[in-house]
Amino acid sequence: MLIHILIRIITIYIYSTVMIGILLIFFIGKYYYKLAENHQRSKWGFAILGLALYYVGTFALGFIVGLFATLFNWLWFETMDERLLGLMFVPAGLASTYFTYKYLEKKWKNEESMNPEDEHFLDGNI
Repeated sequence: MLIHILIRIITIYIYSTVMIGILLIFFIGKYYYKLAENHQRSKWGFAILGLALYYVGTFALGFIVGLFATLFNWLWFETMDERLLGLMFVPAGLASTYFTYKYLEKKWKNEESMNPEDEHFLDGNI
């Protein structure tokens, strides 16, 4: 009976972490897709870019932590559960996507405001 309860808890934990990952992928792709759509850019290209940035951010932090763990002989790193390590690196992936999103949003708004076809642009009526 106890083994069945433990198996059920582990199964629920695995499914919940997978669902969190799927939701993150969905929402990151959705926001980048909408941003590209609003600024007449490649929608699917930027949705894929957002997902790639998420994984690059998590990989970069994982690489840095792994490097420090090797250099300074951190023993806690070797005994930690892989899922917990994965959850530790999620904020780095989210930060990389968020800051790139804000950068692109600001850059594209500035490009639209500097559009030479606009009537308010300097010497636009010449």
